[in-house]
Amino acid sequence: GGGSTAGGSGGKRNISSSDVRGEERAYENDAEFAYEWTARLQKRERMLMEQEADVALVRAKLAISSNELDTARNELLHRHSEASHLRAELSTLVLDTRLRDQQAQETSSHIEQVLALLETIVCTH
Repeated sequence: GGGSTAGGSGGKRNISSSDVRGEERAYENDAEFAYEWTARLQKRERMLMEQEADVALVRAKLAISSNELDTARNELLHRHSEASHLRAELSTLVLDTRLRDQQAQETSSHIEQVLALLETIVCTH
């Protein structure tokens, strides 16, 4: 499909001082008008170039921020993995401690039984 151009007046219009009705002061001739508007356009062009530079700087900062976010996310994933590992180790330790506690209670009751037995032996002799 061919690209169709939007309809317009077609011809290019020459700008003259009479075209700029919003201006407060009148231009004495077309040369002054052209000089003034050339200066304005150059100023606008400089501003646009500065804005483009600002945009490029912001884009660079965004890229850096994006990389920093990726790094931070990887670090978080790593720490989450470490935390899961530590949690598993802790669960093992808790079970181990409970088992040892149970064994200690059994040993303690055995010792009490032996002491009671020794007492009865000592008392009867």
